[in-house]
Amino acid sequence: MKESMLSNDRIEYNSIPIPLRISTYNKLNSRAYTNALSHSVSVGEDSSIPRTKSQARFSKSILFFTPDTHDGTMTDLAVSLTSQGHSVFFYNLKGALPAYTGLRPETLSEDEYIQLSGTNNKSRIIFASPELCKESRVFAYNMNYVEHLWTTFHNHTLFKRVDAIICMFYPSECQNYLAFNKTVIFMPAHRFLIKRCLLDDS
Repeated sequence: MKESMLSNDRIEYNSIPIPLRISTYNKLNSRAYTNALSHSVSVGEDSSIPRTKSQARFSKSILFFTPDTHDGTMTDLAVSLTSQGHSVFFYNLKGALPAYTGLRPETLSEDEYIQLSGTNNKSRIIFASPELCKESRVFAYNMNYVEHLWTTFHNHTLFKRVDAIICMFYPSECQNYLAFNKTVIFMPAHRFLIKRCLLDDS
């Protein structure tokens, strides 16, 4: 494995204390992403998300990455972030937003997003390729999985553009991405210890 935070400062996975040691490197203004995530929009049959000048109040469109798997949190992140002019890159086994959101037709592949010009890459929903999403299957988080993620993403073209990683469900998933030295936003929508323990310890 190439030199990384994993090899430079290796620690035991379960030695990371709770609350999670989350490093924020201030690429984001805390008020900016708090406002973005507090914006709530209902999604019905008409899934179009109106965007007004008052909502587009950020000079930079932030690209978020999330490994969330819960239909509710996925929908909330997609609607809330894109309504504020930001984009979100999903990586999970489901490989798509819930059908009831009506947002699937608006979803882009990694290559489709990369080909967009800078003026057209705001408010986008991106999913990792089906082949890549299949690799997200895991029963318990540990250092082997962290190393697997590092191998998968440290030279990944789109992931290198990611400004921040956000985790709601499973919340402890955030811990797996600390090695990438990116802003990590921890917004637990359930118990932190889910998937952090081995099955024998559950």
